[in-house]
Amino acid sequence: MFNLHELTSQIFHSSIMISIVILIILSIKTIFKNRLGAMWHYSIWYILILRMVLIESVETSFSFFNIYNYLLNKKSDIAIITNDTLLEPLGNSNMLNQPTNISGDYAISMTENQLTFLYDKGTMVWLIGVLLISIIIISYNIYFNFRLRSKYEINVDENIKMIVEDCKLKMKVDKKIGIAQSNLFKTPILLGVFKPMLVFPKAILQDLTSKELEYIILHELAHYKRKDIIKNWICVMLQVIHWFNPLVSYAFYKMRQDCEVACDAYVLSHLESHEYKDYGNTIITMIEKISFSSSIPGIVGFSNKKTNIKTRIHSIAEFSKEKKTTKIKKAIVFVVLACILLSNRQSVMGYEESELPINIIDEHLKEYFDKYDGTFVMLNENEDNYYIYNSYKAQQRIAPLSTFKIVIAVTALEEGIIKDGMSELIWDGTKYPYDIWNMNHNLKTGMKLSVNWYFEKLSRDIGKEKMTDVIKNINYGNEVGWGGIESIINGKLALKISPIEQVEFLKKIHNYEIPFKKENIDTVKEVIKLSQNENSVLAGKTGTLISNEYEINGWFIGYVEKNNNVYYFAVNIEGDSDANSVNARKIALKILNDKGIY
Repeated sequence: MFNLHELTSQIFHSSIMISIVILIILSIKTIFKNRLGAMWHYSIWYILILRMVLIESVETSFSFFNIYNYLLNKKSDIAIITNDTLLEPLGNSNMLNQPTNISGDYAISMTENQLTFLYDKGTMVWLIGVLLISIIIISYNIYFNFRLRSKYEINVDENIKMIVEDCKLKMKVDKKIGIAQSNLFKTPILLGVFKPMLVFPKAILQDLTSKELEYIILHELAHYKRKDIIKNWICVMLQVIHWFNPLVSYAFYKMRQDCEVACDAYVLSHLESHEYKDYGNTIITMIEKISFSSSIPGIVGFSNKKTNIKTRIHSIAEFSKEKKTTKIKKAIVFVVLACILLSNRQSVMGYEESELPINIIDEHLKEYFDKYDGTFVMLNENEDNYYIYNSYKAQQRIAPLSTFKIVIAVTALEEGIIKDGMSELIWDGTKYPYDIWNMNHNLKTGMKLSVNWYFEKLSRDIGKEKMTDVIKNINYGNEVGWGGIESIINGKLALKISPIEQVEFLKKIHNYEIPFKKENIDTVKEVIKLSQNENSVLAGKTGTLISNEYEINGWFIGYVEKNNNVYYFAVNIEGDSDANSVNARKIALKILNDKGIY
């Protein structure tokens, strides 16, 4: 479903990153002010346009915009609490007919909550601005075209037509270019994307020499060759979307100035060196007499504002045709900048990829996942086969969220920080977002209710160095070092694990294949037990990631012991909203029930 609120949020954050790009580009242009050439200084703005147009780009750890992630995370705060604890009957008819309190996952909104009010109050303001500006632009273009069509003449002197044809030959323009004259403008213009037309003012045709007219026509054809009218329209549309950002308006103003300088350089590249001075004199004459600046995106004129004349004349005076080595150097600088500025900050999900096991049976379970992008992974221990739906997503490493509390629990037991499932920690009086957290808790209730402060204290007592060693020793996910439980549950840390690796980890802990004492592993297995009867045992842990009030990722991992076999499973779902552990758990239990496992 289309979500205007979410769209505004994306545009707002996109505009912040775009502002960073603009500042970087302006800084680079200042550093290389008199170097790299006019066309390079104009071309660098293409990076900005691509940055604004691209909906998605490659996420990299070296992206400059990871700084933006860091700043957002520094501002993050506890905002949304979701109670995943539900009293509901579990399993099939073979299970005990008693409601069971499934392990709760109290998920914390991870970022951007302080900015939410801007979206709520700003969405309509932004939309009204877009509509009003669009109406003004469209209306003005319709009015302009109507006025122009009624006032131009297509009867042009044959000498002018011949000059135009000669210029087209010199610039290698094959398309038919219409020619007309009008008193509506004081300067020649080029208009039209599909049917381009050169319109000359009647008055100026009487004052220009044939050579000066040639330079003017070459300049207009340079605009055509460089597709500047199309670029104008793209810039206008982007500026409308980001109308609230003055940096965007300023950037496009500078881009239009650079466009004229680049067009001068393009014309000079088609002239002989002895003609440069004459072209420059023509520029000065035209700007001084008939400076032109249009807000109409469908046309380009000969010159820009007089404030840019110094830059243009300096560029013409310093112009020289580039050597091949110079072009290569410019290209290298451009590519490096593009890689840095077009790559995206790593998302909160931060996808990496793990390996697929060999013994896979593909599952067709799309109907269970409805609107979610999800995966189901199950290992049948006796068969030693993996049953996988959506193997691509099954390999994607993402934040373990609250499922990592299993690792913290067994490590705390091993280190003697707590003794058993009933080891109680004293609540320090800090008010937390959910009342059930505001009391003393032991390992069993802390795991069941996903009490963050309980596991935060355990992780601090364990220490960063020891926790990092444990992660590496048990080969947990991508084995990236420890940065604290706060980062794990909020999805900010580089530590990530795939659904396949979750299943493999559960198998290790169930079968005592990790370097921990048996009694400590047994304690954790008892703590994560959700339901039990004579035939089956269900154990598991949930995790939910909430960003800006939207539940965007949900885990449910666990295992079923039944008939001397163990079925290890992991479900992960992702979506724009409601992608939480409650729905992940429902999907997992439905699949297991339909398979006759639980």
